[in-house]
Amino acid sequence: MFEDIINQIRKRREVDKKRFEEHDDNLCMLCDAYGKDKHSLFISCFYEVSEVVPEAINLFGVEKFKNRGYFLRICKNCRGELLNKLGEWRNEMIARREVPKDRDGYNKYDEFGHRTYR
Repeated sequence: MFEDIINQIRKRREVDKKRFEEHDDNLCMLCDAYGKDKHSLFISCFYEVSEVVPEAINLFGVEKFKNRGYFLRICKNCRGELLNKLGEWRNEMIARREVPKDRDGYNKYDEFGHRTYR
C-alpha cells in the first residue's frame, strides 16, 4: 500500500514535469484566455494544491524550479479574481480575532456557547 502511494506520487510528478515543459506561456491555465500578459503564479505550501486546483502543476520534478511548490500561468482577470478572493478570506479571518479559539484556530465554542472538542 505504501509503495502504491509512492508510485502514484512519482507518476503524478512525471506527468506534471511534462505538462510544465509543454505548457503554452500565452494560455491561461484556468480560463483558457489566449494572448500576451499572462503571469506565472507560484504557490509554495505543504498542502496538495492540485486537489483543489487540478490545473496547478507540482514543480517538484522540474529541475529549474525544484521544491518551488505549484505553478499556474494565469491571465489578468484570473489574477484579479484571485486577489479578490484572498481579500475576502483575509476579511473573514480577521473578523474572528475576538472569537475564542484553540491553538489551531478552531472556535472553542459552538453556537450556544458550549465548549467543543476536536
